[in-house]
Amino acid sequence: MKKTFLIFLLMISSLALFAQAGTSESFNNLIQNFFELRMNNSVFDSKKESEKILSRINEFEASTKSQVEKLTEEERLVVESYIVNEKFGVIYEDKSKRDSLKEMMKTHFDKMEKFCAGKENSDLSSWFLVSRGDVTSCYMVFSAKDVMKYGMAVKPMYETAIEKDPDFFLPYMNLSQWYYYAPGIAGGSKKKGVSLCKEAYELSKTVPEKYYTSIFYSQMLFENKQKDEAAKILLEAEKCFPESTMVKIIKEQNAKGKSLFEYNKEKSDLSKDVK
Repeated sequence: MKKTFLIFLLMISSLALFAQAGTSESFNNLIQNFFELRMNNSVFDSKKESEKILSRINEFEASTKSQVEKLTEEERLVVESYIVNEKFGVIYEDKSKRDSLKEMMKTHFDKMEKFCAGKENSDLSSWFLVSRGDVTSCYMVFSAKDVMKYGMAVKPMYETAIEKDPDFFLPYMNLSQWYYYAPGIAGGSKKKGVSLCKEAYELSKTVPEKYYTSIFYSQMLFENKQKDEAAKILLEAEKCFPESTMVKIIKEQNAKGKSLFEYNKEKSDLSKDVK
């Protein structure tokens, strides 16, 4: 169960979300600009050019600081969550930065938990629920005890987000990852994971949304031996962002018989260090 959740969190760090009713225009613009940046960053090799990607994230964080400070506390925590999670996705392979990475995730996890004190999931926005689930998934990776403690807690966060906004693609995307990687004894189901991923794919509207949902849906199809359909869906991601290094890597790995998920698992040594 520990390793499957590790692969799950590596996946959720690369998802995006955009405008939704009930949020401020400033918030929506910040989120859209950030995830357009993230999609554009996929032109770089995340392993060989991680410092360049991290620098661009830091530049965005610094240049938007005054705008973020004007948001509501809940909106501010969501924006900060996606910046923190994105840094996690870039840094996790560097063992020399493992301690500082752990501290960064703990600090933000604690901030979100403090905000949630005395609140039920139903009291929180779907934006916040999804970002909280993502932060929790990244935070828990450093301890097998925390994986067991928080692994099941993220599922109802995504489920409640769907209940609150059935047309919001992202909680479907992240819940699909949960089902796909969770062991059957804990309620996992690859079939349900693929079904939810398809819903996310169908609900995605913007270019970055379609880019990411196409990638994940194609790779689930690939692992389920639907290789022709997987190639067709992956082509949609390539059309969204032809310069993407990620898509090129996926095509190379698929040609070798491996999915993106298998590639990420082999690339990461994080699970070896979890205690």
